[in-house]
Amino acid sequence: MKTGTGTAPPKRRGRRLALSALVFAVSLALLWLALSWPRSGRLYDEVLAQKRGWRGAPHRSDPVLGVAPRANARGEHLLRAGPPIPMGFDALGLRVPVGEAGERRARRQQELSGRPLVLFLGDSMTYGDCTLAEHTFAELVGDWMGMRVANAGVCGYGLAHMVLRARELVPLLQPDVLVVQHSSWLADRGIRPYAPTYWGRVPTPYAVSLDPLRFAPPLYTTMVTEFDLGAYTHPASGQPPGRAKFWREIGLPLLAHDDWSEALVAARWALGRVEKPVEDHVALDRAAYAELTELARAHGARILVLPLALALEPVLNPAVYLPEGVWAVPAQMHLVKSLPKLDRATYERLYNHWRGDPPVLVDNHPNELAHQRIAEELVVWLRRGGFTAPGQDK
Repeated sequence: MKTGTGTAPPKRRGRRLALSALVFAVSLALLWLALSWPRSGRLYDEVLAQKRGWRGAPHRSDPVLGVAPRANARGEHLLRAGPPIPMGFDALGLRVPVGEAGERRARRQQELSGRPLVLFLGDSMTYGDCTLAEHTFAELVGDWMGMRVANAGVCGYGLAHMVLRARELVPLLQPDVLVVQHSSWLADRGIRPYAPTYWGRVPTPYAVSLDPLRFAPPLYTTMVTEFDLGAYTHPASGQPPGRAKFWREIGLPLLAHDDWSEALVAARWALGRVEKPVEDHVALDRAAYAELTELARAHGARILVLPLALALEPVLNPAVYLPEGVWAVPAQMHLVKSLPKLDRATYERLYNHWRGDPPVLVDNHPNELAHQRIAEELVVWLRRGGFTAPGQDK
């Protein structure tokens, strides 16, 4: 009979390893759960501090664009002060006026069925963040020129989104004019795997090759679009739901989804399965606007590029990134030249969004007056291109 400790049988060792792994996994899960409470609390504070966002979930997650307008959605912009701003998208995810303004616009577009179509591409500046759709420069151009318009601007979009949307919409809509925004931050967004957001994480497409121009899809599907924050930022009772409700309904599922997704991204990165973004912003500008120009011309459209900036920030010289012969509409220069006094405070007072009594600055996107002046300059250049309003001689 043999005595002594020896080594444990393989089956027993396997059980011990399995038990140890289970204890480790449970401990890790409990630690994550415990830490999710303060992390959710920070999200809660961030949401309440921003006091802005969307009501009605007008956006959806998208495997190509990261986030995309929900077809035929209706919702509201929620701002720090003042009433919500109604908004809506049509079946193609294009911004349209809603309510009575939407009905008038639909009748008007029908009356103009034989007139030229202008397709607008850009981010929140083109979309018209914090402004009613009927007051945006896209709709004003349509009203003043008697032209049909399609506003494909989306908040948070970058150059990758704009090219991808152009590849979809230009062949589909066959516009007569393509108006494409240019801003310094659009190329930056086009090489970043995550979009700028007020809260949460939104993976987006990003450029991985310039010749040919190619974009990697979002690293994973976001959950941000699934939550309606209106009850927290603008509660009907005046008092937002507490941290516990936020943790159960939003914080816990969002953190679980994002943490797991980020862990998978880290593993893919370690295995070399994540493509690296391009690094040259100007080179991306050149490649993107060259493709947009070729796409427009291939479908018989005139392209106009619309450089826009925040306040008195300079715009990049269009000659640096535009193909020869493409017109850059100097709308930003028109905004600046129209100022009674050339300083940032005057620019913000005239062209940004102020609300409350006394008025406070709630957003630095173009307001109604700024949209009007941008539209004025667009109309000038459309007329130079041979487009006229109904009843005008060419």
